[in-house]
Amino acid sequence: MKTKRGSLSFFEIMLLFFLLIITPRIEAQIVLSEIMFNPSTSEAHDEFIEIFNISSDQNVDLNSWQIGDSLELDYLQDTGMGMILPAWCYAVILDGSYFGNSTSYDNVIPDSVLIVKINDSTFGKSGWSNSQREPVRLVNKEGEEIASFYYPITTPAGFSVEKIDLETGDDSSNWTNCKYEGGTPGCRNSVMPFPKDLSLRGLSFFPYRLRGSQPVTMNVEIYNQGEEIAQNYSLAIYWDADVDSVASDDEMLWQIENIQTPISPQNLCEISYEWQSVPSGVQHIIAVIEFPNDAVLENNSYHASLPVGYFAGEMLKNEIMYRPGAGEPEWIELFNHSDNAIDLQNWTLSDSREEQLFLLIDAPLKINSGEYVTLAEDSLI
Repeated sequence: MKTKRGSLSFFEIMLLFFLLIITPRIEAQIVLSEIMFNPSTSEAHDEFIEIFNISSDQNVDLNSWQIGDSLELDYLQDTGMGMILPAWCYAVILDGSYFGNSTSYDNVIPDSVLIVKINDSTFGKSGWSNSQREPVRLVNKEGEEIASFYYPITTPAGFSVEKIDLETGDDSSNWTNCKYEGGTPGCRNSVMPFPKDLSLRGLSFFPYRLRGSQPVTMNVEIYNQGEEIAQNYSLAIYWDADVDSVASDDEMLWQIENIQTPISPQNLCEISYEWQSVPSGVQHIIAVIEFPNDAVLENNSYHASLPVGYFAGEMLKNEIMYRPGAGEPEWIELFNHSDNAIDLQNWTLSDSREEQLFLLIDAPLKINSGEYVTLAEDSLI
């Protein structure tokens, strides 16, 4: 059957309907992913916006797209790399005045990342404001607003704001400050979770105030920052006796391997260990978590200090010079009457009124068992 001239066949109507439906969906796959509104380098040239194509198989032509604030939109322009944003890729939008005036991102943005610019010397009406919140608006070639986000002005200078989950919306809870000064233009956002990422969030002690040879319970907080449920991890606790901040095998107090207790994403688990007899002095403790295929190892350890008191009579005042001769300082002699070395760092001294505490020494000073030490204002006595 023939159709009349100028009319559309059923197939052509259905094809047109499909194109009208699918086109906005493809363009809606472009999301805002990072905003640098207050660079620590050049305020005039180094602002940038990063966008991302979350489609797995659809490229997007950015010709005639615009970006800006509530008062003015600027068109995106080619910088010599074309205007096609591939699927599952970033694009960085630079200030129109960047080229020829700045090199801040020349060795930062990966070569494979699409770089475009705006057809103006400033984003929006007069650049992104540092004193009041403004919307960053992304508009497609049909004039439809694809994304919009009001950035927080509390972000420190030099740091961008990044989207946490690229495939979730632009609610403020899905944005936070970048971890690195200068931002991550064209690179994976620093705040995005990895599939596997266990971290240690805390190491606390109970009781916190105790004396030597008494027991203490250590509570370790394990937090799952990853996207997957965590299981089959191991925890070890070390007594850093040589205070070198290294968890050595010979300093291990306790270890539990292949822990099967599941930790859901963005949740924590607390594991406790009791140290039966803690030596006096400031004890340095290191907790270490191991998790197969953990993407971030920098957050797998936690350091904490536990001050443990001494019993009366372990450090004795042996001699006091309270009335020195002319030109000579007062001094006090101490004697270590205990069976172990004692570190005098951060010890204080006071009179019977205890109205004022005097710091003896703020650096490590170990006195071995049976040794004397003389403390004075003048070290030459």
